[in-house]
Amino acid sequence: MTKIRAVLFDLDGCLVDSEPLSMAALSAQMREIGIAEASPEYLRDRYLGTSLGHVREEIGRMLGRPCPADFTDEYFKKLYALY
Repeated sequence: MTKIRAVLFDLDGCLVDSEPLSMAALSAQMREIGIAEASPEYLRDRYLGTSLGHVREEIGRMLGRPCPADFTDEYFKKLYALY
């Protein structure tokens, strides 16, 4: 019998498509801070494949002020709850 030396989990499209959950969490967080047009479809078309840092910069431009300091933490809370 062969001894198992490693197990690989890939949650970015191979086994599970995590993008819809990510877009839903991002949409909820953006709407919560006042960006009403932030539907999951809008976000997918605009931000899929970009970094959260880039999204935060865009949010700052949309709001006319820096992105809230707790935005990332609140986004991940929503995302992990969806997972």
